[in-house]
Amino acid sequence: MATLEQLLTPKWRGFVKRLADALDERGVDFAVIGAMALGKRTRRVRSTEDIDIVVDEEAKRAVSAAMKDAGLERVAGAWPLVKYSDGLLEVDVLCGVGDPEVSALALAAETPLFGRTVKIATRVFLLWMYLLSDQPRHHDDGLNVIRAMNEAELAQLRMYLKHDGDTDSLRLLARRVREAEG
Repeated sequence: MATLEQLLTPKWRGFVKRLADALDERGVDFAVIGAMALGKRTRRVRSTEDIDIVVDEEAKRAVSAAMKDAGLERVAGAWPLVKYSDGLLEVDVLCGVGDPEVSALALAAETPLFGRTVKIATRVFLLWMYLLSDQPRHHDDGLNVIRAMNEAELAQLRMYLKHDGDTDSLRLLARRVREAEG
């Protein structure tokens, strides 16, 4: 399986390293989500205009300082979703206040990146976030995650959704699994 560094195009390498360095310096616990996590977890690389990360709710102040340290300015949004940019590339920061974001951060798996480890959301939580999204590209992303998952991961997601009382997402998951298999 490709390393996260191998998934990064040259334009992203320096940006991601600068971002990870700044977040580490400020002690921000973060996990990569979105297209970069999709590429790492499914081997399906999708072009992206930004990097998406999830952070804990208490990290907002440290995130803002880290972004400034990395040479990024806030360009859009309000918590729980804020966009920062250096004028060329962007990072979307999602502040987890509940599931699936809180668990995506807490249970993310570590992967090597530029001599350190960073957390990458697991397929279970990526799919949960895609089920909750109304963005058209996330429909295909979700199907790609399902195709990469094993039955134990699907069972785990069903258990989380049942525990959360999210019957709409359970029904949508069943439809998407059928679609991915078809």
